[in-house]
Amino acid sequence: MKIITKIALITSLSTFAYSEVTICFKKNHSDISTLESVKLDGGKCLGVNSQNEMLKQGWTLQNFNIKEGDYLYIFKKDDKNLNVTNKESIESIVEKKIEEKKTEDLTKTLKIEKEKSFSLGKKTYLSKCSSCHGIKANKKVGNSAVLNNMSLDDFLDSLKGYKIGSYDLGNASEMKPYAVGFSSYEMKGIYEYIKNIK
Repeated sequence: MKIITKIALITSLSTFAYSEVTICFKKNHSDISTLESVKLDGGKCLGVNSQNEMLKQGWTLQNFNIKEGDYLYIFKKDDKNLNVTNKESIESIVEKKIEEKKTEDLTKTLKIEKEKSFSLGKKTYLSKCSSCHGIKANKKVGNSAVLNNMSLDDFLDSLKGYKIGSYDLGNASEMKPYAVGFSSYEMKGIYEYIKNIK
């Protein structure tokens, strides 16, 4: 979780030797008047329990953190029948949760970036490339390869070659002005779009 550091979390959890601990959270929540009644995600809250409902079930609110609209709740339930949880196992649980969150955040970021790249690639292809290479990127132009049959490396190499003047299959003079205007990011977006044309 970004709203609490690993060290602080391990320190606070290491005191719960004979307790069951669960961590719940609410992201991007703007109404502070509902912090006790809003349904919480994660842990034993599972998107169906609020702070008030957790307290009714015998949990105590052990720690509460706020950062930039994100709220983290650490609940504890004492149980003398539970096995002693040592610091190492708590640390491994915390590290696992942190890694899961990092992976989730990275996956979301990559998905957003891929969608942006694809959208830019589609816009660029339709406005600058499709008139010659065809709506489905399946038209051969001069001696060039059919775009939808190219590998990413070949596609990027040819555009970069047109850009610097080292690639010419008879139509370099027509391609160079387009290639010069494309960033690497845009080139990859165009390729992603081409490969996903239905």
